[in-house]
Amino acid sequence: MSFPNYLHGQAKVDLGRKWGKASAAKRKPTDPDWREICKRGAESMRGQLIREGCSWTGDKLQPWRIVRSVHGRTNQVDLIVGDWVCTGSLRTALSALRHGK
Repeated sequence: MSFPNYLHGQAKVDLGRKWGKASAAKRKPTDPDWREICKRGAESMRGQLIREGCSWTGDKLQPWRIVRSVHGRTNQVDLIVGDWVCTGSLRTALSALRHGK
């Protein structure tokens, strides 16, 4: 429905405000359900430190960190060894550390 052209002045302003309030009431946000709360919680954990340590590589110590994935899915982790970053599961990251890959 388009805005009527026969209204002028204050009547036009009043009708515009009435329609604006009606459409705003339809867009009123509702409380999030439990799925949305879980999703927001998982998104807020991105970059959280899980483990860190140092590995001896024969001639020097190599520091490493395991953090929750910043760019991957929320259930993935990033293994950071120096400048090298590997994204995957926690099992894969721990296996890579254990076997020196």
